[in-house]
Amino acid sequence: MFSANPRRGFSGASHLVLFNVLMLSSILLMPSAALAGDAGQHSRIRHVILISLDGFHDFDLTRYVAGHPTSALARLVNTGVTYANAYTTGPSDSFPGALALTTGGTPISTGIVYDNSWDDTLSPPGSNCATVGTQVLYDESVNTGNGDSWTPSIDPTLLPLDRSQGCTPVFPHQYLKVNTIFNIAAAANLVTAYADKHPTYEIYNGPSGPPATDLYLTESSAFDSDTNPSVLEINDDMKVQAVLNWIDGFNHDRTQHIGVPAIFGMNFQIPNVAQKNYGYADGAGTPTSKLADAYDFVDQELGRMLSELDARHLTASTVFVLASKHGNSPVDPQLKRTTDDGPYADLVNRVAPNLLANLTDDDEAIIWLTDHSKAKKVAAVLRANIDMVGGGTVYVGKDLDALLGGNMIANRRPDVIVESTLGVIYSSHPAKLVEHGGFHETDRHVSLVVSNPALGSQIISNHVSNTQVAPTVLKVLGLNPQALQAVQQENTSVLPGLDALGDQI
Repeated sequence: MFSANPRRGFSGASHLVLFNVLMLSSILLMPSAALAGDAGQHSRIRHVILISLDGFHDFDLTRYVAGHPTSALARLVNTGVTYANAYTTGPSDSFPGALALTTGGTPISTGIVYDNSWDDTLSPPGSNCATVGTQVLYDESVNTGNGDSWTPSIDPTLLPLDRSQGCTPVFPHQYLKVNTIFNIAAAANLVTAYADKHPTYEIYNGPSGPPATDLYLTESSAFDSDTNPSVLEINDDMKVQAVLNWIDGFNHDRTQHIGVPAIFGMNFQIPNVAQKNYGYADGAGTPTSKLADAYDFVDQELGRMLSELDARHLTASTVFVLASKHGNSPVDPQLKRTTDDGPYADLVNRVAPNLLANLTDDDEAIIWLTDHSKAKKVAAVLRANIDMVGGGTVYVGKDLDALLGGNMIANRRPDVIVESTLGVIYSSHPAKLVEHGGFHETDRHVSLVVSNPALGSQIISNHVSNTQVAPTVLKVLGLNPQALQAVQQENTSVLPGLDALGDQI
């Protein structure tokens, strides 16, 4: 099982942690918000709503609930288990973060370290598969229309090709090495549904087994969030409406009755984008006014979901999981430095011409080489010239494996990883205030709450991983967590503190 390691704090981290614990302790002494309809019953859990507040830290949750004691977020905290030391997998990108929540695995078992990676065994898009080794992109760039449409599809001509399968395109779900909670639930004849930010999140369908019943995959990049971040509220609201339709027993656009799904939910993109554009006021995590507005929007939308559950008398039979695929760094605006990643190619190729196979970077740099045997030489060059890329720590060999948490599949394993200095962001957009993808404390220390009226309110301070969400989802539904291949491979356990949900947990 992945073990979170918060060894690298940020300036002010210790007082944030203390603030979180003290504030949540006081919050949980308050009376729980009144629940409608079925609050006192202990019916078997039939539904799990899984929500990812992308970018939402544990301290964001604590601060918001303290300042808004009658909010939807406060209701979830007051009727649930708050995991005060929940960590994402590393790297803290959306793609591996989403897979952690839905497979129970890290890149060690999923085989996916980022949405921009490399595979030695696949061939470039549009080729005849005469050569192998290619960049693997599963972001908005592989959409029809390159992400300009709200609801595009994936363009197969932009996907990597598998020579062993007749030079055919490899869709995201085929690239994933393990099954998902949607596969397990569907195999048990349960309805499943989810809404997320790119068409490539069809990866939730998994490599084998029955797929999700209803995926609603709008393209967040079709909304001009760089110049007007609030426009993403429209995108998130579209997904919220899908969740409301699912609560009512319909598919995402309300054109077909499918029954209330056993597993369903969505991601909120607005916290992440608002943090990037508006940031925090200080190192203590005080939100700027526009970031606070974004959090209010999320809370109102969550309130709509809770009200609909109440109206449909589904509150007692539903577990509400509030998680985060990733955090963001830096919190302290004084630490932010935008840096050009151009020197990486020059430094790597000093070791040998055309040695750089692929580079992906946000607030970290992940490097694949055309010749893996030269990884240590590349690491030495980077260490000797680390100031050219803004400073940081270089990982290679066993240190890299330890950073990732184990031995990743060889044909996809990065050769070198650079953990940037806290505050360094590799970007062509100097206005960007935070970023994720790395291994910093605030990249990975995120919100996690499991809520149901039967649970009451409690705080668990033990370190947990967001990989533990997936087996927990299956367990509360009476399904076998060991059916998840990543759970078997990484010994991922269910989350603690949920015994009040009944015999199945």
